[in-house]
Amino acid sequence: MRRLFQKLIAYFPGSFAVGAVSLCIFLAGCSGFPVGKKEDPSIPVKIDPVLFNTELFGEEASKTLNVGYFIYKGRYIPPPYIVKRNGLSLFINDIMVVAPIKWRNPRSKNLEIPPVPPDISMWSGSSSITEFIDETFRYYEPLYKGPNPPQDKTMLKAIADHLKKSPNVWGTEADEELQLIRITLCNFTNFNVSSSSVFGQGSVDVDITEDSLRDMYHRAFDAHVQYFKANKIVYKGLKIGEIEWRENPKDFYEAVRILNSDSWAFTKRNKLNAMKFGSEKIVADLVPCFRYSKELEKRLYDEYIKVLDEINKTDTVTPYDKFQ
Repeated sequence: MRRLFQKLIAYFPGSFAVGAVSLCIFLAGCSGFPVGKKEDPSIPVKIDPVLFNTELFGEEASKTLNVGYFIYKGRYIPPPYIVKRNGLSLFINDIMVVAPIKWRNPRSKNLEIPPVPPDISMWSGSSSITEFIDETFRYYEPLYKGPNPPQDKTMLKAIADHLKKSPNVWGTEADEELQLIRITLCNFTNFNVSSSSVFGQGSVDVDITEDSLRDMYHRAFDAHVQYFKANKIVYKGLKIGEIEWRENPKDFYEAVRILNSDSWAFTKRNKLNAMKFGSEKIVADLVPCFRYSKELEKRLYDEYIKVLDEINKTDTVTPYDKFQ
């Protein structure tokens, strides 16, 4: 169906391209054109376990943690929490918060055949083909850096042509000058991949030893366990990677009430910035994706009141329902 769609555009150039798109969507009753099956940002991204190098770097898991806060892409994930390290990756309740570093074991063998394109929807995002891109580079780099490289095209062009076989890739363009590949997805988003800075296997990899990687991810595991034990917030956003910070219960409670309100997005941002809740980047990332959570609001209220009771040395607490 995708090939038919491309042919339709060829037959309806210029201003008629929109009509061709409309026609294709109108005819999309067949399963080959899954209209509306777009990625849900709340669903954790799954990555091939081979990337984790679990056999080489081991695993570890924390005890059950009932303190701290985990905010994942605007959604409050309530405790209990279990922090796990699977080789070169870190998870909180099976949600990846630290992805595996792209490191190749010096003892690993090169791929003998090009990787098979993933079985995904044409509307899938870039994260769904991370492994496919990485494996494609792993196959073509040794091939072109060997003693008898192919002469029909450059390495970047060969990689770009192979990436085009993924169901969600609309087109690719190899930029030989900048040494990168521009990828356009079927969901109308674009991104670039660079052979040297992203997927290259150059001198940087030589400096990263197995022991240093193992120690780096083990320290990240210990740090996350301590974040929760210290009752801190662990936040992973849509545009911001994993970060931790801790506001006092009153500020955090007031911030969540603002986020839960019906105010306009710019009003929420202004209020949160005025109370200096997190950084401006965190606020800008959190406001548009935050989801209402009465459970979080009540938990923060109870913690806030507990702090006030300790200060005032009183035993009487205003019930949450009456406070509302």
